[in-house]
Amino acid sequence: SFFERAEVDVALALAVIHHLAISNNTPLPLIADLFSRLGRYVIVEWVPKEDSQVQKMMHARKDIFSGYTIEGFREAASEFFETIREVQIPGTLRTLFLLKRR
Repeated sequence: SFFERAEVDVALALAVIHHLAISNNTPLPLIADLFSRLGRYVIVEWVPKEDSQVQKMMHARKDIFSGYTIEGFREAASEFFETIREVQIPGTLRTLFLLKRR
């Protein structure tokens, strides 16, 4: 499978979580599970609903994504990962997470 061949030391998931969650209606726990199968460490860029790109995606949609919060992501990720570091990206609403698979 892809996951058997794709095992890496560090995987980057930059500006992708909102596409999975908002565009594809994928729950955060399933996204965290997916990320956990990519590599030992994962760097995730959290993009909140207030971000201009997410606002564009949601422009013509009803907001049914009450669980799409940074707290919801932290909770979903904690099942699969230890959070090594969390850093707010200066000048943005986005946050980078360095996660280590459990």
